[in-house]
Parts: sequence; structure tokens; C-alpha cells
Amino acid sequence: MVATVRDINIVTRTARARLRVSRNIYWRTIVAGRLHIGYRREKVAGNGVWYSRLYDGKKYSVKRIGVADDLVESDGNVVLTFEEAQARAKAATEVIRKARTTVADAVARYVAAARTRGAKTADEMGKKAARLILPELGDVVVAKLTTKKLNDWRDALANSAATYRGGAERPSSDRARRVTANKARTILVAALNHVFEEDEDEGLSDAAWKKFKPFREGDAPKSRHLSADEVTRLLNAADGDFRDLLRAGIETGARYGELTRLRVRDFANGKIAIEVSKTGKPRSIDITEDGVAFFTSISAGRSPDDLLLPNRRLGREWRKSEQNRPMLAACKAARIDPPINFYGATRHTYASLAVMNGMPLISVAHVLGHSSTRMTEKHYAHLSPSHVADQVARFAPRLGAVEPSNVEPLTKRNKTVANARAAG
Repeated sequence: MVATVRDINIVTRTARARLRVSRNIYWRTIVAGRLHIGYRREKVAGNGVWYSRLYDGKKYSVKRIGVADDLVESDGNVVLTFEEAQARAKAATEVIRKARTTVADAVARYVAAARTRGAKTADEMGKKAARLILPELGDVVVAKLTTKKLNDWRDALANSAATYRGGAERPSSDRARRVTANKARTILVAALNHVFEEDEDEGLSDAAWKKFKPFREGDAPKSRHLSADEVTRLLNAADGDFRDLLRAGIETGARYGELTRLRVRDFANGKIAIEVSKTGKPRSIDITEDGVAFFTSISAGRSPDDLLLPNRRLGREWRKSEQNRPMLAACKAARIDPPINFYGATRHTYASLAVMNGMPLISVAHVLGHSSTRMTEKHYAHLSPSHVADQVARFAPRLGAVEPSNVEPLTKRNKTVANARAAG
């Protein structure tokens, strides 16, 4: 247990001169319950000596750090002022702290920061890290990480058997395991970067994970999307509240969790307001005239605080995974084979059809709530093969027409004529 320390004024020479010569060290708190700076006046020399006292959670360690400037001026090395002694004690403490920061500490700090900024994925990231990262790397000190150690962990994870949450093995493809390894790597690198940015002044290097790359071929295959005809069939086959939920997803491209949290008040002025998103950042989604008519019809005469898309059969909101069974039933009734999941039928279909209809990728990224266009381009740019050509035609610099010239391109015919003239 941390001992209570009586604070003594040892900041100035005058204050220290009033202290008695003693074998005891006079302490002053620097960091409550953890770090103190001490002063003791020597019997023979007449001036004092500085000490640091650090509590590491288990025990105290006391260290002599220099001579006090009681009789001679500070030289910044051996003879130190109170401020210089304090800075030296803090520096030593930070080195010790940094040397003890583990991967588990880094992950915990990152997840806590994500939770503070309202990211809905914070808890899920913590669970995934506990399952995939911490068993092998949790006790490793961040400062001692190497690229080889990180690569070995990534490769071992990709080669391990997939398991159900209960621990039993389940079938999984090599590609799927690489996808899992890449997702775990993303969490790990984000946590390490968070610690690095917080502790940058301490000299912690990020070289080990800067060279730590994901599997190139680890990206999941492109999700299937529906055609406009399939969308109509699916909506006609869906029942009641689930049909509304499905239609809302196709009209907005919003995530399932975002849809289930919507209130009637979130539909206003031809827009849907997403107050709480996966990333923790709110956004507003513009919707089409058909979308406005749909949301107007389901919100008319209802209280602003009511759920916009309730599960009336159960008398509450839709919960995690409750969309799966009605989705499968709707696919079967609509003869969509193989069946498609809710994400593919709504969010992915919205983005795919929008891009194919000519919506700019930056607009799609905004609607989907992507923090940049990188993810949007990665998943949807291939659906717009003329996208780059269209943008060049619209926005590239215009330098004016080339002045006419009597020089002709050296075609096959011109080459023959030129060779004949040269021979003659």
C-alpha cells in the first residue's frame, strides 16, 4: 500500500536552510502516490543531496540524483536546483514507465479512448483484441516489439484453426483466416500508434510496426449486391416491419445498427440524421423523393421520440442479428439464390447501384460514413470503369488546340514511301 508522504517545502534555498541536519530525507510530492523528490542535509559538507522516490505498484525505490545548490550555483550536471532535480526524477520515471508499457496496456488505452469519443465499435474491438492479440502479445513490452515478432504473430494467427466463441474449431478457408489476421493487425497497429502519439516526446519508436504489413491477398471477396429488379422482388417478399427496415436500408445505405437506433425526429427536411455511428461521428444522409415519401408514410402521426423502425411484433427495437432469419425467409420467397445477407442487400447494394449510376465516389463515401474515400474506392471504384476517364475529360487542364503542321504520322504507308525515296 502507498505510504502517506508529508509534504515539506524544499523548493528554495531559504526553505531548505530552515531544515535540521538529519539522517532522514525530507520528501515533496511530484506525482501523488507515485513519485516524490527528497532532500537531506549532510552533516559534514553542510549542503544537501537530492533523492527520488518511485512507487512502481509493489514497492518503493529510492535513488540519489544529485547535489543541491545550497552553497554553489547549479552546473546542471552534479549540482542541481530543485527544478532540475525534479526534471531528472521525472525523466527517470518516464523511462521506467515506458519500459513497462505492454501491448495489453496499449490496447486498453486505445479502446478506452475509442469509447470516450463514442465509437460504437469500442467494445467489439476490445473483445476481438482479447481473443486474437493478447494471448500471444499481451505481456510483450511495446518498446521491445520487433517487426519479426509482429510478423510471426500475424502468420501464426493466419495459420491457426478458426474457432467458435465457445472454443470449438469450425471450418474456415485460408483466405478467411488472412482476413481475420488483417483485421486483428488493424486494431493492434491503431493501439500502438495511439500510444506512440501520446508518448512521442519520450522517444518511443514506431519503426517495428511501420514495417509490419497486412496480407496483400487477405482482403475479403467483394460482397454481392442486388440488381434493381431483385430489390423490387425482395421488398415485395418481405413482411411488415422487416420490409420497412429493409426499404430504409436500401434508401439510405445506413448500417443495420444505425437504422435500428433511428427515432422519428431523425427524419426531417428530406434528410436522415445519423446521430451515433460506427466511428462515433454523426452525419446527415440526403434521400431521394421516393425515400422522402417512404419515410413520411412511416413517421406520420407519431411522436418524435418513437423508434422510426420498431420491431412491433416484439414491442421493442430490432436487436443484434435479429435481421438474419427474416432476411433468409425473404430471399427464399423472392427466389434470390444464393441468399444475400442484410448488409449486401442494403448498404452494399445502395453503394454499388449509386456508383454504377454515376454518383461520385466522394459523395458515396459521405453517405456511407467512411472517414475517407480510400475504403469507397477499394470496394466500389471497379463498378465505374469510366470514372477516371470521365473525371479527366471534365477536370484536366485545357491547353488549346495544337497548331496545324505538315508533318504526318509515320504510318506503314508513309514508311514505305520514305524508304523508296531514300533508295532512289
